[in-house]
Amino acid sequence: MNTPMVFPFKKVEASDQYPSSIKWTQVNSKYEINVTTLEEIDVSVLLPHCLNVLNKIKKEVGTEAHVGPSLFKVFPRTLSIPLTSVWDQLVEDVGVHEFTVDNFEQKLKDFIAAHTTEQDRHELAQQLLHPVKPRSLSVQAFQYRLMEFNNYLHWLPGQDIPLTPVQLKQAFYDGMPHTWQERFINSGMNLSQKTMAEVNRYFRGQEQQAIRKQHDNTENQRRESKRRRTSSGASKQVHSKLPVKRQTQNKLGPDNKRKSSRIPDDALCPVHPGIPIPHTWGECGKNADNINKRPRTESKDSNGSKGTPKRDGFAVDKSSSPEDDDSQGTKATGCFLVETLVQLDSFLTSNASSVLEIQIDELTT
Repeated sequence: MNTPMVFPFKKVEASDQYPSSIKWTQVNSKYEINVTTLEEIDVSVLLPHCLNVLNKIKKEVGTEAHVGPSLFKVFPRTLSIPLTSVWDQLVEDVGVHEFTVDNFEQKLKDFIAAHTTEQDRHELAQQLLHPVKPRSLSVQAFQYRLMEFNNYLHWLPGQDIPLTPVQLKQAFYDGMPHTWQERFINSGMNLSQKTMAEVNRYFRGQEQQAIRKQHDNTENQRRESKRRRTSSGASKQVHSKLPVKRQTQNKLGPDNKRKSSRIPDDALCPVHPGIPIPHTWGECGKNADNINKRPRTESKDSNGSKGTPKRDGFAVDKSSSPEDDDSQGTKATGCFLVETLVQLDSFLTSNASSVLEIQIDELTT
């Protein structure tokens, strides 16, 4: 059953307004309280403020004769300017000749009735008969709020009477979660045979069990989540390496070797392809790595002495001294150049005669 809530079970957080200090003197005694100023007329704010100021003044003033006059003197100072005007008008219309506690409480009811209705009292009574404990509110705080709301009924206008202790205990039981109520019954206990303190103690035990269970579930979920993140991260790390490895193999080729763009020395010369006597690229003079230009390398024999100089892939004549090697290399180079020039001259001569015969035939025709 959904009933309107005049007062929330969980107290609203205090506003940014700080309590102000109110000091007064009664005869030769000095008193002081700290309260906020009432700015709103909503019943959920107005009624708690009025009763809070009343209780603070009664607790502060130790002399009974000073309580009544202090109430009439201090309470208006806790109201905003519009609400102070309402209070002053109520006191002036009725007229107060004796500043007693009873007279003040009567004027306070009139002040509250000026801003509330009988419907507010009726809805509060229904809220007490069908309460539901909020999940975030403790069992002990829930009981205190029920007692507090039951006291509010006395100050509101209307005919709904406050709950009796038996009704209040039943309301407290009805506001508990259904699972806790079932455990209470299954344990063999009888609500009518238990005091309010015993019922409160039982449900506080259920509350502690629920808190421990919730804490354990949270810890288990946290560990499970951490385990999943760890396993998932390791799996991703392993699988992420596979495509890179395949990609590297594809780039390097099936033999996993890099290809070279250099022309082999034994390949036909690409610079002079039309010469009648072809030569290899390693023998071409246009090749920067011509075999005749390569530096010689010396090898050592098993005794550690220098042996015959070698050239890559080509045999060279043995020489007894470096000077003879240089002269023989120079002669070989000269012979190669002379042979190349002869071949080129023969090629040009044969081609020139062919071109001349073609031109003569064209002129004749």
